[in-house]
Amino acid sequence: MIDVSDGLASDVAHISLRSGVGVSLDFVPAADGATAEEALSGGEDFELLFCAPPGAGVVAAFEGMRQPIRIGRCTGGDVLVRLAGSEVVPSGWEHRL
Repeated sequence: MIDVSDGLASDVAHISLRSGVGVSLDFVPAADGATAEEALSGGEDFELLFCAPPGAGVVAAFEGMRQPIRIGRCTGGDVLVRLAGSEVVPSGWEHRL
């Protein structure tokens, strides 16, 4: 689980790399008036991104939280993120170490 405050594309790529799986995004949630590109590379969203097995029946852990929404799936093979068959370039805030 990771928060997406650095940008969805960047943080999905972190999960992909650390887990050794590819990710195929089916849906990119965006705020009203925002484009999918802005949603992929924007930050400060303060949403949580996580992976769970199919049919896991994940529910919100805290009162008042909305139910999780499925935005994609983990895939075998290449460690990269795809949306509609095209590679998503990890973009967003990069911390300097």
